[in-house]
Order: sequence, then structure tokens, then C-alpha cells
Amino acid sequence: MNGYIQYPDITEIPHIYDYNGRPFEDKEIKTEFLFWLQAPGGDKGSEAKELGLTRVASMNNWWPSHSGQERRLNLWWRHFPNKPNIEHARKLTRWCFGEDEYNPKFMDEPNNKSTQIICQSLAGSGCGFKLINDKFLKDANYKCDMRGRSFYRFFTLIRMPLKLNGMQKQFMEEYHYRLLDTGKLATYWVNGWKPEEYSMEKEYKFFNTNHAQWQQKGDDNY
Repeated sequence: MNGYIQYPDITEIPHIYDYNGRPFEDKEIKTEFLFWLQAPGGDKGSEAKELGLTRVASMNNWWPSHSGQERRLNLWWRHFPNKPNIEHARKLTRWCFGEDEYNPKFMDEPNNKSTQIICQSLAGSGCGFKLINDKFLKDANYKCDMRGRSFYRFFTLIRMPLKLNGMQKQFMEEYHYRLLDTGKLATYWVNGWKPEEYSMEKEYKFFNTNHAQWQQKGDDNY
């Protein structure tokens, strides 16, 4: 199958506009969890559904280059409870903008553009979705600015320990995260909304903004 193992227990399908991955047998998946991000303008999710993935969360793409656009992103998910997971020594890697491949060096390249302040330390599909772990909560030397909207407005999947401490629980509640799934090695938490409950109006209200502000001052929020 066409995928990239980000952590020992999770594989990402990298193509955000179309599933674009050949059909696979369950035995090909080496990790407990598999996810795919669906962006507007491409596949409607029919292939992902046929392969056993379920749409589990939705959120707008708040990347500044999409200022003023309402671009609903959908997270698709599948749990393979009997998978043993793998030994894993590779770095987190993100799908490159405009390229149909992963670039292992991208995370280490210096990047001082104000609209890309979170690129270096977060991994995920394209510009609007991030996959991170609990390191960002405790690492004072993290490369990117985690303060305010520069972080929390992005659609994010967080890999956390099986048991959260008090500070971690408080963070999840404050920043609108819910428990998505529990595996052998970790728990996964996601922000956004359940797909059946999602609307752009709810999102504007949560972030205390509106379409006009997002269109006029999108870059000012990052």
C-alpha cells in the first residue's frame, strides 16, 4: 500500500486530494492505526470507505494562504487492534506542498517565513493538518511558536501516553480535544468536530471570528 509510518503504531496515507492508494489487504498494514486526510476538491471518500476507513473529525483549513476560504478537512481513521506495531527509528515526516512524495529533510530545514512558523516541529498532511506527540507540552526549546492561535487553530491529531497527567488533561479540555482512540502504545486525541455535528458557523463562533475577519486579517492570526 502507499503509506508512511509516522510512529510505531500509526501509518499515514499521504495524498490529501485523492485517496490515490492502491487497494490493500489488511496484512499489509504494520501498525495499529491508519489515517488519511481528505481535502476539498478531490475524492469524496468513497475509496477510503471501501477500505474500511471511517470519517471521524472535521475542521477548516486555517493556513494563512487560504485566508477567507472555507475549506473543510476530514480525518479518516481505521484501527487494527490485532497489529503488533513495529520498531521505529525514523523521524516524523510531512507531505510536501505541491509534491506527491515525502521529504525526510523538510523537518530540519530552517524556515523563517511568518506564515510557516509551525512547519519545522509539526508533521502532517499538507498545510492544514498536523500530527504531533506530547513532547510539545514539555519541551521549552521547541522550534516553533506554540502560543495562541499560531498553534491551536490548526486541525491536529496528538499522540499521547496511555494515561494523561493533570496538565495534559487540562490542555485537552481547554483546546477542544477529545479522545479518538486507545491503542497498545498510546492514546490519540483530535480537535475539530464530529463530522455529523460540523458546520463552519460553529467553528467561527468557537474561534470568535467570522468570514469577513478571516478574509481580511487571516495572516494576522499567526
